[in-house]
Amino acid sequence: MTHKKQNRKILSILLFMMIISGCTLLSKLQASKNEETQELTFTAVTGKIDRSIDFIGNVEFNQSAKLVWKTDGVIGKVLVKLGDSVKKGDVLAELETDSMKSAVILAEKTLIDAQEALSDVIETKTSKMNAYSTLTVNEISLKSTKQAQEALYYPRADQLTIEMAYDAYMLAVENFNYAKADYDSVKNSKGWEDQARQTYYESYLSTYNAMIEAYENWVWTKGQPTDTELAVAQGAVAVAQQAYDEALKEYQTYESMPRQKDIQEAEINVTNAENVYNKRNIIASFDGTVTSSQAEVGHYVEAGTVAFGIDDMTSIFIPLQISEIDIHKLFVGQKVNISLDAVPDKTYSGIIGKISDLGEESDSIVTFETLVEITDPDANIKAGMTAETEIILEEKENVVLIPTNAVSQKDGKSYVTVSSENGWNSVEVSTGIRSNLLIEITSGISEGDVVKVPSIDSRIYTELGIQPAVAGQFQGMPGSASFNPVGGEQTQIIGDDDQSVAGKVSADTNVSMDGKNLQPGNQTGIPSGQVTDRQFGGLEGTKMPMGPNSNGVMAPGQGNRPSADGFPPSEMLPTMNLTVSSADQKFVEESVSTPAPTD
Repeated sequence: MTHKKQNRKILSILLFMMIISGCTLLSKLQASKNEETQELTFTAVTGKIDRSIDFIGNVEFNQSAKLVWKTDGVIGKVLVKLGDSVKKGDVLAELETDSMKSAVILAEKTLIDAQEALSDVIETKTSKMNAYSTLTVNEISLKSTKQAQEALYYPRADQLTIEMAYDAYMLAVENFNYAKADYDSVKNSKGWEDQARQTYYESYLSTYNAMIEAYENWVWTKGQPTDTELAVAQGAVAVAQQAYDEALKEYQTYESMPRQKDIQEAEINVTNAENVYNKRNIIASFDGTVTSSQAEVGHYVEAGTVAFGIDDMTSIFIPLQISEIDIHKLFVGQKVNISLDAVPDKTYSGIIGKISDLGEESDSIVTFETLVEITDPDANIKAGMTAETEIILEEKENVVLIPTNAVSQKDGKSYVTVSSENGWNSVEVSTGIRSNLLIEITSGISEGDVVKVPSIDSRIYTELGIQPAVAGQFQGMPGSASFNPVGGEQTQIIGDDDQSVAGKVSADTNVSMDGKNLQPGNQTGIPSGQVTDRQFGGLEGTKMPMGPNSNGVMAPGQGNRPSADGFPPSEMLPTMNLTVSSADQKFVEESVSTPAPTD
């Protein structure tokens, strides 16, 4: 009796396993059938498209530099911070004097001595120049005075001519006095440049010569001098002689004036001393912005340690090497879109700033260096970053767009498969601009027409500026329905007029097989009208609560189907094509695909 019960039990178990196996096989066959009948569609939209060529390069700044310490020591001062603008020659940080090496400390005194020596040399040169000019003036004065004395003995004109000559002489004396006053005011001034001093000196000589000439003319026309005139003339000669002798003596004092070579040597000594002394400082080598800083007061640093990074960000560009095949497509000022690997989710604008006229050959390939300038840089951009550049060759707006893979070729003509009330029809179309993902349709179909596609690249949604579809969720494009089967979650339905209409779908949404009605268990906020189902491959009466599939991914249709062995079932819902319509809005058809079932 016991053996019969055991055999009956074993037979029941085997029968149960066969039933389970049969159900599983039926389930897989049904899923396979659903997968085979699944169609992907795309609704033609109106948008913007461009034709471009892409290149990769690295960001460069106009100038970049890492400033390092030239000697060991403790940082005493940090005079700038990150982001500060600096000028060439600005001191950015200093070491504490007591912490520096003796050679650098000694350089400070050497610098002071060298600067004083240079100042002495320059002052000596100035003094000799003044002495020489004084000697020259006095020599001319002495000579002229003697000539005037001799001219006293030769009368040449009547009284009227003599008086006119005298008036001219007095005017010349007045002009000379003004010129002399100007020259005296600058000849000993160290602050005046040599050129300015020379200008006053030449004016001084010119008026002096004019005065002497007028004086000599007056004396010449006057005739034989009186005793008084002769005495005055002799006195003038004596005064001029004394002035000349003193000027000559002063000039001879500076006869050993340093040569130009001596001045150059003194300047070199100052430069060398500055170079040694400046090892204690970090100095900006060009105008720019502080883009990195490792200098902190009190930190000990060694020679070669980086203190700051500075960049001249007046121009940020990306050098590209363009082949001779593509170079003719480019021009200065051409629009460029720029993406940086290190700055995701942002596209920068740019233009072609320069195209080299000289090609460079490497491995039998000729390329031309082309500089792309970033026109809207920000602080996120760093030198050396990898940049993807999209050079726009042609662009159009407000054109009908579909995925490129929706178009097929036959006998030199283009066709798309379009949905209609009678099913799918092959329609001939004319095409325009083609990008990597989208193609312009110039005739054959219109915005809102639904076309069949073998696959949809999620980057299409990014290019169009819309949200991509994800497993278990229906995401429409602007002007379409957005449907989310996740229980209790909010969905947005956005119409052509950008009006948002909220709807809520419950976890036990029923889907019927009649191909007409999709009845959510709880629906609110949708205007008058209905949600219709054009195609649904599920079983009649199937529930739509969420649950994990065999891959552990949440998917519709899994929530109420636990398995005997504790693993979730593998069945998933196939594609849904939904159309939402109402009295005041019409939403276009879209689809969502779920992953294929796995064991």
